[in-house]
Amino acid sequence: MFAVVVMVCVLLVGGVSADSHLEKVPNYDFDYAVQDAESGSNFGHQETRRDGQTSGSYRVVLPDGRLQVVTYTASPAGFVAEVTYEGEAVFPPPPPFDPYYHHHGHAPFHPAPPPPPHFVHDQHHFHHGSLVY
Repeated sequence: MFAVVVMVCVLLVGGVSADSHLEKVPNYDFDYAVQDAESGSNFGHQETRRDGQTSGSYRVVLPDGRLQVVTYTASPAGFVAEVTYEGEAVFPPPPPFDPYYHHHGHAPFHPAPPPPPHFVHDQHHFHHGSLVY
């Protein structure tokens, strides 16, 4: 009985291919977007996949104020991306130029204190006797 059960299990497992889950190409759609006026966050991503062909785009507001948009396609033939920018770059004005050099002086000089004196103990040339109590 045990041999028959083992044989049936081997036949069932052998009939299922390890690559059978790869025969069907997954199709999907997803997107997300964040636009928060308080923090200035503005970014998002959208992607679609149909029959092994993937296309999508993502966007982000750059520190200079422009919106960068990347539109792409990906397939077995390769990956192609197009990058575009919307808006004009805006940079903060530089700090005002001060033609005068303001010298605040140096901190007063305080030399380090001298090292403590080094005392040499004279060698004793006699033997200390044992203490008697």
